[in-house]
Amino acid sequence: MRSTCYTQVCREFDEVAVVLNTAGLIDLSWADDPLLRKRIRALLYVWHGGAHGAQAAASLLYGDVTPSGKLVGSIVMSLDDHPASPCWGAEEQNLYQEDIYVGYRYFETFSAQSLQFPFGFGLSYTSFTLQCAQAEALSDQVRATVTVTNNGDRFAGKEVVQIYLQAPQGALGKPTRVLVAFAKTRLLQPGESETLTLSIPLERFASLDDSGATGHPHCYVMEPGLYRLLLGNSVRDLQPLPVDGEAGYSQKALRVLSCHQQVLAPTVPFVRIKPVADGDDGRYQIEWEDVPRREINLRARIEERLPEAITLTGNQGLTLNDVAEGRTTMNAFVAQLSVEELACLVRGEGMCSHKVTPGVASAFGRSGR
Repeated sequence: MRSTCYTQVCREFDEVAVVLNTAGLIDLSWADDPLLRKRIRALLYVWHGGAHGAQAAASLLYGDVTPSGKLVGSIVMSLDDHPASPCWGAEEQNLYQEDIYVGYRYFETFSAQSLQFPFGFGLSYTSFTLQCAQAEALSDQVRATVTVTNNGDRFAGKEVVQIYLQAPQGALGKPTRVLVAFAKTRLLQPGESETLTLSIPLERFASLDDSGATGHPHCYVMEPGLYRLLLGNSVRDLQPLPVDGEAGYSQKALRVLSCHQQVLAPTVPFVRIKPVADGDDGRYQIEWEDVPRREINLRARIEERLPEAITLTGNQGLTLNDVAEGRTTMNAFVAQLSVEELACLVRGEGMCSHKVTPGVASAFGRSGR
């Protein structure tokens, strides 16, 4: 087992620090072993820090610098807890049945007990308090002013302020938590404070009606109800954030914020997740609904909207500065490029270009120019 190495080390040492030098999240279920929990005093994700990553990790471990990072994913007790597990990795077909309920949006809505370390979580050598001075609703946004104070008496540090939205359930399914704003403080000395202003555009309150359930297909809408905001430093450490002294932002009637066109809807039938209330305590169960299927011919639409061809002229001495300063048009500039140059702009040169150093970042060597 992978935990064997950790177990052997923890049997020999009372205080252990585990440094995870990985490209992504990995299974950490072994860290809940009783012996390991007692001996492991630090669990540090350092990711791939590049040439100076080891120096940075050492600075954190020695206490020269205070950690201030936050998880951008949810670490679960088992990989099977992820909603994509049943339909991922199939040989013939993979279905995107989890819909918008990915990561913390799924776990906070349906499976809170599955989490080991929540989204947005990250420890520090010091502690902070967050106090919201005010949150006010403007015509197109909500603006919050938050004061962050370093409560420690030894370490300087930085904190990440996070604001989440709890939107009302209506005709469209919605997660119970959606990150809508975040900001990081400067380095705060013990006892020092900083006031941050976070602006939340109303577009972040909206949901896409891809089925026409609200009567406005392919539009971003705000359904009527109370949109509650929550302030904290992780998805699990939150406090209510009143708006203009009220419990949240109140939307009286359905509001359409923007309308779009269907393009990449599924072409095969399958079902997707939708939440339904499980009692009156804010818990939800999974209900399955049919996905909206594509109603347009994408190929025909592309062919109908092809731009007119530009006649290639060869190099005329025109530059992008000429375009920016209005001395020529973008079409005239593009007309100077060769077919090969245009193809490279569209598809890239690939990792076998003669301009790429062989052996670097998985690039293959090539003969020729």
